[in-house]
Amino acid sequence: MMVGAESASSMQSEQRTDLFSEQFDLALAFYALDDGTQSRERHRAIVQEMADRAVELALPHLAHVVEEQHVSRAVLVAPLRGGLGLVTPRTLGRLRGALSGFGPSDVLVEPWAVGVKRHPAQDRAEVYFSCGLQRADNHDAAAIILDFGTATGLTTVAVARELKQAGIDYRRMTSISMTLAEKGRKRILESCIDSDGRRIQIEAATRANLNDKDYVYQIAPTFSAAFCDVNPKDWGERMWGMENTHGSPDVLHHEVNEFMYHFFQTFEGVTDYSQRVALKDYYLRQYAPLG
Repeated sequence: MMVGAESASSMQSEQRTDLFSEQFDLALAFYALDDGTQSRERHRAIVQEMADRAVELALPHLAHVVEEQHVSRAVLVAPLRGGLGLVTPRTLGRLRGALSGFGPSDVLVEPWAVGVKRHPAQDRAEVYFSCGLQRADNHDAAAIILDFGTATGLTTVAVARELKQAGIDYRRMTSISMTLAEKGRKRILESCIDSDGRRIQIEAATRANLNDKDYVYQIAPTFSAAFCDVNPKDWGERMWGMENTHGSPDVLHHEVNEFMYHFFQTFEGVTDYSQRVALKDYYLRQYAPLG
């Protein structure tokens, strides 16, 4: 379908209330699921539904950037681990369909990934992996960072800085969170600013309040002040497991292998063999050290 800046904005305005209502219901369903091995597939299924709708949140700013700055590529960025449940072949297909026929030529859509290890006690984050960023023409790309929850903003800022170093200005980035806390929003806006004062674009499916440990414990629709209590969850663990405090070495190895299978399904052609080996080795050391 044809998507331009005006039509994308109009579409967003007309569907805004319904879209945010659907996203809120899906987020509540995610938090309401029983935790455990058998629930991970259901967690990922709900996240995929939210990612489908998040593409619509990205379109207005993306369309504006494409028209204003004549970019020819849109990169969908997964902050690993949890972001892999959002950036999938299906999500990529939806974005490609939305941008099909845009402008004088089609906008190419490709997946990138940035692995981020957070150190909340030190209020910092480090990047341990990246793929897709090593190109010389990134000045011609716009980026969409898709993450489930943005509590303090550490992960998003680390990803955005990595993209900036790769050649994408903040004004060509959109950060989309399935739920966003004010602490995270403030950090992102204060950290992701170009030299001319232009900033990263922030979108959120729902809003969040944090408990004293900086975990999301309440969420609300973007258009309502009424918050609902939810049980705090680690989004990556809920979708993939890979926690060395749970399960036997065999279970942990199975979880790492399942993650890597889904990673390869999405990033085939973007990563080389050595990158995939390095990523798997990192997760085995991090989450299954006794295996």
